[in-house]
Amino acid sequence: MTYLLILFVVLFVMTAVIHKPLNAHKTTKKWLQVAHYWLEHLVVIQLMIIINEYLKEIGQ
Repeated sequence: MTYLLILFVVLFVMTAVIHKPLNAHKTTKKWLQVAHYWLEHLVVIQLMIIINEYLKEIGQ
């Protein structure tokens, strides 16, 4: 579970850095917009994995 949380935090920080300082929504760089799009999705997917693992643990 620790590795899942570490990966979530890393993905979240990467997404935040691309989002605010680099202003991913208003940039003309297509690769930055695509990277931001995929990182947002990866954060949500990782969060769902963490929630699933947590529900497995409390269900035992």
